[in-house]
Amino acid sequence: KADVRFSATTIAVFNISFPALAKALTNMESHASESGVQRSLYLKVALARWINTAVIVTIIYDFTRILENEQGLVQQVFALFFAEVVGNTLLQLLDTSGHFRRHYLAPRANNQWSMNLLFSGVDWDLSERYTNMTKVLIVSVHLDQ
Repeated sequence: KADVRFSATTIAVFNISFPALAKALTNMESHASESGVQRSLYLKVALARWINTAVIVTIIYDFTRILENEQGLVQQVFALFFAEVVGNTLLQLLDTSGHFRRHYLAPRANNQWSMNLLFSGVDWDLSERYTNMTKVLIVSVHLDQ
């Protein structure tokens, strides 16, 4: 059971950390509009998450143990979905950098304009949110076959 949790956690960590690399790659490219940036970012993140979450799980998974209770496919998919949902949600709710900026840096700002900038919200990308939704759909459809 520990193997199932470890692999699910490893996949979730990769899925959470890869968008930063994809953003760096996308920022090196030339795009005419923000739509082009989001499209490019979506394709990179979606392809990486789909391969990491659905395809690699089926490649490394021992097909003969698919119906086992402890380490079967159902347990693997449950652990994967649980790690993804809990990990993403906790990171979004905790927002450690935002709390640090608002509660430590903002009161120490030199002027009101700087303080207002420190109270601005967290940047998020629509493409990253879409890949979170489609990843679950792809895993469900791919592993259902």
